[in-house]
Amino acid sequence: MPGTFTPMFAHYVWSTWQREPRIDAEWETRLYGCIAAKCKELGSLWVIVGGMPDHLHVLLRLPPMVGYALVAKEIKGSSSYLVNHELARGTGFRWQGGYFARTVDPDNLDPVREYVRNQKQHHAMGNTVAEWERLAGE
Repeated sequence: MPGTFTPMFAHYVWSTWQREPRIDAEWETRLYGCIAAKCKELGSLWVIVGGMPDHLHVLLRLPPMVGYALVAKEIKGSSSYLVNHELARGTGFRWQGGYFARTVDPDNLDPVREYVRNQKQHHAMGNTVAEWERLAGE
């Protein structure tokens, strides 16, 4: 079989430093774009980003030759660089050191995709997934 096909999907969650509401609505679209661009640079051809002022969710197709830790390190690094050098200079923006990551069954992508895409609505309506939200701050 020529080529490599790995339909492996991962859901990541991480928060801002000390879970402070530091993600500004005025520039979150650029932040999400930066994250999507880094994912594509790493080899992920599919990504959804959503979040709140104090945390982010990223759902992506894992690149076949890149591990969970490298994906998290690269995304968090490039996105914090963007915030500190372009979007909110001088604010000392940073992410928590840890993150939550788990695989997602390709047959069950729809609920996770909608959850990530509609973070603000889920939080406003109080129908969040407790495990994912709790782990965002650890």
